[in-house]
Amino acid sequence: MTYLQDRPQTLIHYDRRRFDFRAWAHRALGCPAMGCSDLGLLHRHLSPSQREDLGATRKALLARLDDAFGEVADLYRRFVAEVVAPRFGKLVSYQDPPIFRVQLDGFGTISPFHCDRFFNDDPESPVLRRSRNVWVPLTPVAGNNSLWIESAPGAGDHRPVAADFGQALIFDAMSLEHGSRANDTGVTRVSFELRSLPSKVQSVDHWAGPYLPTVRRLADGSLVRGPSFELRGDGTLRFDGHLARGVEYREAGSRLTWTSADGGTRGDVEFHDLDGDGVSAPRCNFTGTLDLGGEAPTFFSGALALPSAVGALS
Repeated sequence: MTYLQDRPQTLIHYDRRRFDFRAWAHRALGCPAMGCSDLGLLHRHLSPSQREDLGATRKALLARLDDAFGEVADLYRRFVAEVVAPRFGKLVSYQDPPIFRVQLDGFGTISPFHCDRFFNDDPESPVLRRSRNVWVPLTPVAGNNSLWIESAPGAGDHRPVAADFGQALIFDAMSLEHGSRANDTGVTRVSFELRSLPSKVQSVDHWAGPYLPTVRRLADGSLVRGPSFELRGDGTLRFDGHLARGVEYREAGSRLTWTSADGGTRGDVEFHDLDGDGVSAPRCNFTGTLDLGGEAPTFFSGALALPSAVGALS
């Protein structure tokens, strides 16, 4: 199973009617008073003095967004809780308020190409390397009014993100070089971004290895020796002769879930005795349920060996 924080960048969609940040930005930037109906064409409605110094104008517009954030703060927090956080299972923290950006048509770059880790005291920090940025355009972006980003760390193949209001880019700003270019597109870009720290999610590989003999509790409460139980690094699991694919693990709830390839069994395992980082001790108790397709679910429990401890337990 590949989790969102394992991907360099992912473009997601959200309900723009429910999270109408564009309407808020339109009001906050004074567009109605300027006779501007299209946020992306804001630059056409600037006064001559504003056009003379686009840098100062941009700063003034950003200040307006910062000052008006209180009007949309609750909506922003719901956006993070309902749109962003579920992509990771759980967020440890996120930026509040976000950073607002305005790149007027005719203005130069607002961000030279960089990786965010170079601006931190400890660029190799595992916590920082786990963070993800969420970039949310409120106007159409493509070409030189957009964020340019490389496809993989060190690739250097920067390309502009093509997106519109109602989409957001989640990407590894610590490792991927990104930046902007002079806007010559005829469309002003208004956007915001936030840095988020997902909870540590272990890949299935982390849990791969043999499980010690399980104990099953039957419907009448009696206990019997459980079946063989093995989780493999390729994301498959063998339980009582059934091959399960699509095995997932999320720290939220410390739970593995699976459904067998033939639909014959499905179940879950909840781990106990985990430390705060989501990493278990060499032996870790687990409990779970097993559904053999049509039969009443039964329960099982036991202990598992992480790969580092397999030799000592075999």
